[in-house]
Amino acid sequence: MSFASNPLIQQGTTTDHNGLTAIQADYLEIIYEELLVNGSARGCAIAKAANVTRSTVTSTMRALKEMGFIHYEPYGTITLTEKGLSTAKDLRRRRQAIEAFFTDIFGTPPQIARELADMNKHGAPDKMVSSLQRLTRFIRAHKDEWLDWERQEASEKPHA
Repeated sequence: MSFASNPLIQQGTTTDHNGLTAIQADYLEIIYEELLVNGSARGCAIAKAANVTRSTVTSTMRALKEMGFIHYEPYGTITLTEKGLSTAKDLRRRRQAIEAFFTDIFGTPPQIARELADMNKHGAPDKMVSSLQRLTRFIRAHKDEWLDWERQEASEKPHA
């Protein structure tokens, strides 16, 4: 499922992250990742990452600027305010926690895990995300026992 075809994003539902819609939250995270990887964020890069038109990005950037999350001028670079940086880091942490759970616990391929995390990060309660983080850390720390348990479970299943 692509970013633009995610039903939650299309609905524009509000998250519990400072009143952001799902799409606004995703753009904020994309801006943060662009800053980390490239040192700057531009509307064309955000449009490409989100698989949307530049005009769609422009309207969302205006809204994020009005809400105090970004510094933005058309055709210029986009930077995060302190509020935007804090929120983007939290959004990324949530996605990474869910993504790690899918890859480390279920063995989900990374691209699919990313898509699943993107679909679930907005509606996931904070307690659930922190529990997934703790469980993933625990299983990573006890990887041998986890793998032994998985093998034992598989060997005890009745064969058809």
